[in-house]
Amino acid sequence: MNVARALPLLLLALLILPSCGDEDPAGPPDGQFTVTFDGLPALGHGRYYEAWLTYPGEHLRHEERLSLGQFVMNGDGTSSSLDGGPAAFALDDTHHLADAVDILVTVESEGSTVAGPALIAGVVTGDENEGRATLTTLHPVAVGADLTTASGSFILATPTDGEGANETHGLWFTDPAGAPALNLPALASGWTYHAHAFHGGHSLSLGTFTVSDAVDSDGAGAEAGAQAAFTAPGSDFIVSEHDLADGATTAFLVIEPSGDHHEESLRHDSSFPVRVLEAAIPSGAAARTSIPLAAPVSELPSAEFVFTR
Repeated sequence: MNVARALPLLLLALLILPSCGDEDPAGPPDGQFTVTFDGLPALGHGRYYEAWLTYPGEHLRHEERLSLGQFVMNGDGTSSSLDGGPAAFALDDTHHLADAVDILVTVESEGSTVAGPALIAGVVTGDENEGRATLTTLHPVAVGADLTTASGSFILATPTDGEGANETHGLWFTDPAGAPALNLPALASGWTYHAHAFHGGHSLSLGTFTVSDAVDSDGAGAEAGAQAAFTAPGSDFIVSEHDLADGATTAFLVIEPSGDHHEESLRHDSSFPVRVLEAAIPSGAAARTSIPLAAPVSELPSAEFVFTR
C-alpha cells in the first residue's frame, strides 16, 4: 500500500479508538453510585436511612464501615437527602472500590448514639470495571430471614378473665386450644417482631417478640385480668373493651429494630412500615375460632447499587 495513503487511515483509526482511562459515559463517575430502590418505605418520626460500604474482614463491625450517604424515602417512592435535596451516594476519594464486599442500608434514629441495624444488604459482584449489589432482607448482615415463609393464625379470646366473657376483646396468636399458631423465621440480631391491631383509627400494640411459643414483651397486656394467659404473643383489652370483631379491625405483624425503638413508634401511634403478615378480622367473628394470616400486598424492600471501579 502507498505510505502516503496509509498515513491518513492510521490517524483516523487513532481518533476513533477510546483512550484507556475513559469512563463509560452510561455509568456513574468513579466513587459515585447509581441506586434504584424498590419497596423501601418512608420511615418518619425521626428515623432515616444510611447506606454503607464494607471491606474484607470488616463487614460485621459497624465502626469500620464507610458511609455512602444518609437519606429518607418519600411517600412517592423517591429518595431525598436529610436537608431535602436530591439523595446522592458516593465514596470519598481517599478509599478505593476494588475490594468492596457488601453494601448495607441501615435504619438510624435522630439523636441516637447506638448504630441502627441493617434492613437490606447485598454482596458486591461485578468485574474490574463495574461493581453492583442487589440488596434484600435475606442477607445475614441485614434481617437475615426469608420473610415470605412466614405463616400463622390467631383467635379472639380473653383468657385472663376466663372463657366466655368479653371474648372479642382480646387477640392471641394461638389455635382454639391455646397452642402457639405462628410459624416465623428467626431474625438476625437487631430485629424483632411486633404485633398490632389497627382498631378505631389507632394502632394497638400486642407486644414484641422473637419467638412465637413464649409470652411477648408485655405479657397479656396492661389491661389483662388476673387469670393465666396463653403461652404465646397476644393481649387482652378488658378495661377499654375494644371489640375487635367490629368489622373494621386488622391484625398484622411487622419487623422493627429491637430495643427501645418500638416505644417511639407507640408514642406516635404508628408501626414500623415493613409488614410480614396481616388479616382483616371479619365482622362478628366467632371467639376462639382460627383466623388465618396472609402475606401483605406490599412487597419487601430491596435496592440495586451500581458503580464504576
